[in-house]
Amino acid sequence: MWNLWTRTKHTSFIVNVTKGQDDKPDIGAELKEHEQKEETQGSVITENKGYNVAFSVTLGYSGYYGPFSMPTALVYRDIITNVGNSYNPSNGFFTAPVRGVYFFTIRMFAILNQGGYVRASLNHNGVTKMVAEKYQPATLIEQYTDNSVTLLLEKSDTIIVNLDAGKIYDDKEKRNAFTGFLLFPM
Repeated sequence: MWNLWTRTKHTSFIVNVTKGQDDKPDIGAELKEHEQKEETQGSVITENKGYNVAFSVTLGYSGYYGPFSMPTALVYRDIITNVGNSYNPSNGFFTAPVRGVYFFTIRMFAILNQGGYVRASLNHNGVTKMVAEKYQPATLIEQYTDNSVTLLLEKSDTIIVNLDAGKIYDDKEKRNAFTGFLLFPM
């Protein structure tokens, strides 16, 4: 076996060639295969450039929010980032602009009394996919809770965060947040 070092347009690599009795190394085929892989990777990168989706939002008001008698949508009105405008601050929904794999995270802040409980859920087309919750068995204390999930969404699928139980607190520190972004289109 011997190695051949070569450089293509964007990368350099080593071709390993094994030579048998009647075998001749096909360096040209190895090089062509590598160049085809490079072309494919380049087209995937170009394809991804058309879908810029990322948002990070907070509640945008100070004070307590909740408790409610039933799960209630959290409408995050303070937009930190909304690349692609897929998050709607008037109703709290994120709508997928393209089929792909997305990452979401929610963070909540609550001031819980003894026995206090707070729970929020991230819902995909009305179905709970992830929960962030906190129970406080002892004395009054400030608590954060968060959770994250990666989901395959179809174009026009929706994501919303509901406050299912308890109450949360927010102030100028922007303690409650909802963030999401497209990892890659499919």
